[in-house]
Amino acid sequence: MELEVQAWGEDAAIRLPVEFLNQMNLKVGDKFTVETYAIGVLLLKRKSRYSLAELVQQCDIAVPQPSDMVGWDNLKSIGREKY
Repeated sequence: MELEVQAWGEDAAIRLPVEFLNQMNLKVGDKFTVETYAIGVLLLKRKSRYSLAELVQQCDIAVPQPSDMVGWDNLKSIGREKY
C-alpha cells in the first residue's frame, strides 16, 4: 500500500484508507506513538487502552503510601467535604 504525505493547513498528514482502518481495527481518534529506527524507517504503535477495572487490578493496596501524600489524610476539612 502506498500512502502520501499531504498538506493539512500548516501541518502535514498521511491519510489512511477506510479498508486499511477496517483491516487494522482502527478508528478516528486512536492514538499512536512513533519510533524511528533510521532515516525513512518508522514504527507506529497503537497506545494501549485500559478500562478502569484493568487499571485498578494492577494496583497493590499493600504498598505503603508515599511520604509526600500521607499529610493529605490528616488535613482538616475547610469546606463542606463529606466522606
